[in-house]
This record gives sequence, structure tokens and C-alpha cells, in this order.
Amino acid sequence: MTDARDHRAASGGLDPLPEELVQRARASAPGSPEGAHLGDDVLARLRGDDENDDDAAAFRHLASCAACRARMASEAPKPIERVGLAVRSGSREVSSIAARHGATCEARGDGRAFVLCAPENASAIAAEIAAADARASVGRSRRQLLVAEAATDSLETEAWRAMPAATVVPLRRRGWTTPLAALAVAAALAIGVASLLRTPSPGFEVHMRSYAGTMGSASPDPGVPAADLNVELTVESKEHAAASLVVVGTHGEKLAPIRAFVREGTTLRLVVAPRTFAKHEGKAIALVIAGSESSVAKTAEEAKALPEVTEERLKIIAERQGARVARLEL
Repeated sequence: MTDARDHRAASGGLDPLPEELVQRARASAPGSPEGAHLGDDVLARLRGDDENDDDAAAFRHLASCAACRARMASEAPKPIERVGLAVRSGSREVSSIAARHGATCEARGDGRAFVLCAPENASAIAAEIAAADARASVGRSRRQLLVAEAATDSLETEAWRAMPAATVVPLRRRGWTTPLAALAVAAALAIGVASLLRTPSPGFEVHMRSYAGTMGSASPDPGVPAADLNVELTVESKEHAAASLVVVGTHGEKLAPIRAFVREGTTLRLVVAPRTFAKHEGKAIALVIAGSESSVAKTAEEAKALPEVTEERLKIIAERQGARVARLEL
């Protein structure tokens, strides 16, 4: 474009462009495409006006690539409808049942799995799972997706939220005496209560206290700068619960390594020093993961692998693993 204008300027049509503008034009729309062609998922996001701060390179590529511009301007892909099944079952046949119906199955640990399938196969899959395990629970969600792999996290979250409450399967007497039946019911209830004690309640409470120097019960001196204060976080929990802390900025950037709380009796405790956090703008946000030891460990492991962790993203991961997340501002 700049060469054509220079040619016209030489013939008296236009004044030559300043060199600074020429360089800016070349930077924003290079003469040859930069990088590989854009994927369908990126084009779908840009087409839907859902771009983010990381899409500057994608826009530069579009400015210089006729092929990607043509794909961008073409008809948007038709949405496909998918059903998500959140499964809690002791059966090992869930994955093979899903495969028989052309569905995908991802294990979540502790007898949990997520199945993504076509709507016409959902009922058959759920029925076969129930036949394999009478105590299985299945939550279901349904939505339209622009591409096969898009929005499956939120679809899975909705499926886990739709999981029916635990039910007591009636015992068939089959010649049992009434005292034996009552004893079996009492044992089943005791097991149920024990499992509830090992599962954190949805509204677990995190206590936060700031102090300076050695730990004490007194409030910090008002004259101590906030940057010099330490922050103690505590969670009251049952014996088999655990907790970990993820500290992020307002945009989800990690400000410190993910750390586990230390148990002291019935209290989980962790002390952080905000002055050691990575440099950031805005407030530091503490995202506390609580749940069983395995669910917290798996949630923290997934979070470690992500370059950025927003509160919503961490809640999706935690719910998938059976844990909970609480948010505090440090």
C-alpha cells in the first residue's frame, strides 16, 4: 500500500507519507503473514467479539493474511449440541460404556468421571451406568457449542451442580430379622455420616488476621506500614480435610507459589507475607481451596499448570475435583 502511494505522489497525486507513518503501517500490517495460520477456535472467538489482551498477534496476522481473512469472513460454523454427564460411580465400566456410544470420558478420581456425548445417546449412557451400578449418581447438562472442544468446562460445572442429592437405597429384607435390618440401616447411616464429615461444607469459613513481627493476639500497631504486615489464614476443619492457597492479581496472574495449609489440631493454618508477592497492580486476591486431601491436591496441581488462574476458572477446576474455593482480599 505504501509503495502505491509513493508512486502516486511521485506523479503529483499525493504528498509522500512521512517515514514514521510508513514504519507504523508496516508494523501493524506486515507485508507477509507472521506465524502460522489462525486456528478455528481463535477465529470463532474473534468473530464473536470475545477477544482478549493476548489477541494482538492474531489481529496482526489477519491484517496480512488473505486466507485467514477469508476464513474469518466466511459463514460461522454451525453450533453443535452436546450433553455433559457428571458421573459418581463405583463401577469401572463407565469409560467403556461411553466409548460404545461414541462419547468421551475423562476420569476425575475418587469414582468421579465426566462424559461428553451427543444428546441422542445421553439417556442410553445414563441407563447403562445405572444398570452397572445401582448406587451411581448422574448429573446432566446440555448446551450448544460453536466448536467441539469449546465451553466444556462450564458444561461440566453445570452437570456437577445438577448432580442429585444422595439417596438411601432401601434394603430388601429377604428373610432378615427386624433387628438385623435395623442394624444394617444404622451401619449405612453411620457410613454416610462419616463420609459427610470428610467432605467440606460448601460454606467453609476462612479467618484472616494481620500482625507485625512475632505472632500475638493483639492488633497490629496502626503505625506499621501495611507492606510490613504478615497475614495469618486459618480454616477450622475435620480430621481428613485439607486446604491450599493460590494468590493472584486482579487479572489472574499468580503472585506467589501455591502453598498448602499446615494442620494444627482441628485448625488448618498458613502465614503469608504480602511483601514477598510478585510486583502487581491492584489488590492481591487469596483463593483458598478446601476439601479432601486428594481433591485439594488435584485442584492445586491443575492450577500450577496454568499460566493464569482466575477465581471462576479455579472454581470450575475445584468443583470438578470435589473441592470448594473461598475468596479474600489481602
